[in-house]
Amino acid sequence: MSIRFYCPACQKELFRYEYRMRKYGSILRKCRKCGADYIDPRYRELAFDGMPKDEFNIIPYTVGLVIGGLIAWRGWALFGKRQLGVPDAMQWLMPSTLLLIGAFLAIGMLYEIITIKTGLKMKKFEKLMAESRSRVSDIRYIHKLEQLGCEVPEMYRNP
Repeated sequence: MSIRFYCPACQKELFRYEYRMRKYGSILRKCRKCGADYIDPRYRELAFDGMPKDEFNIIPYTVGLVIGGLIAWRGWALFGKRQLGVPDAMQWLMPSTLLLIGAFLAIGMLYEIITIKTGLKMKKFEKLMAESRSRVSDIRYIHKLEQLGCEVPEMYRNP
């Protein structure tokens, strides 16, 4: 289910997002329609929230890798098999689709596992954390967030 987000100033719809969607960076954004500042609910300020532990858990990625592999294997196994109700000219469609979807899923999950295991993902998040700490060290940024109703941790209010 997607959530619609409207500019608090001009009430124009800015975007739709899924509640689970997470991005990391500045939570302060400008409306591209009226120029007003707003707090973007899709973003997380790492200095406030800390490192997201679930980003470094390989279990969901391993499950995704297995599922992707099974989907690709099923697609491969369907090649050359007669599918009832499917015209002869379209017999290749289902196996090809399953093979491609499964392969893309498996490759994506394998990439995530490799970036976690090699530490590349941690380096990326350390860079994002440094950028976040730099932003929250600016008292003007903190005041702007407070004006917009963001709950700023006490340690950042009075640097």
